[in-house]
Amino acid sequence: TDFAIVKDLNMNTLRVFIPFQTFNRSGKESEYLQKLDNLLEIAGEFNLAVLLTLFDFPVGFHLDTYPEYNLHLERIVEHVKDNPALLAWNIKNEPDLDFEVHASQAVLDWLGFFIDRLRDIDPNHPITASWSDMKYLPILAEKLDFLSFHMYIEDSNWQNTLQEYTLA
Repeated sequence: TDFAIVKDLNMNTLRVFIPFQTFNRSGKESEYLQKLDNLLEIAGEFNLAVLLTLFDFPVGFHLDTYPEYNLHLERIVEHVKDNPALLAWNIKNEPDLDFEVHASQAVLDWLGFFIDRLRDIDPNHPITASWSDMKYLPILAEKLDFLSFHMYIEDSNWQNTLQEYTLA
């Protein structure tokens, strides 16, 4: 029903979050992969493309957590990378917000490592990271295929704001 509404609104893309904590700490990974398959199948039936967000909310960025995150990444990416509804990957939602709690260099190192891992596993789909503020767009831009940010400001003149940024 929701996908029909999206299609009726002439939209063509969905962004779907895969919550790391829920997905990996539930003992229901195979059930969640099946649900992801179903979601992608239904999206395909409606001719909707899907941008999958692999990590959201603070996940920790210490080296000792990398194996658990790598398993999450491998499990999901290997499972869906050949699905025709998959448009692209969003490695992390709003990583700049993690700078407030974690060392920014640890966050950037984590992002760089997992962008590379993702590209190793799936070299065929574009990768982004969605920043909460457009001032962070240049960070890791050379590793990303397209840049993404969320414009939370109340700006009725948002088109000029975006134009000014792109000219800077």
